[in-house]
Amino acid sequence: MLAYNLLWWFKSSFPLGKKLADRGIRFLREALFLVPGVVKRQGEGFVLHLPAEWPFAGLVGEIMASLARAAPA
Repeated sequence: MLAYNLLWWFKSSFPLGKKLADRGIRFLREALFLVPGVVKRQGEGFVLHLPAEWPFAGLVGEIMASLARAAPA
């Protein structure tokens, strides 16, 4: 039940678009959570470098920007 609720929250909170929002957990896990990138330390934080030819690079960038804008409650 927790996994279902987290998936529902993720789908409703981030700009996935209609096409991806209707997909199941297996597709989202393989497309968005298995990110083929490199995390590097830069100054005080970290930077995620994604391959330009990866089809979901723009979407992951939008999700990361959305997470950065969210203020903790």
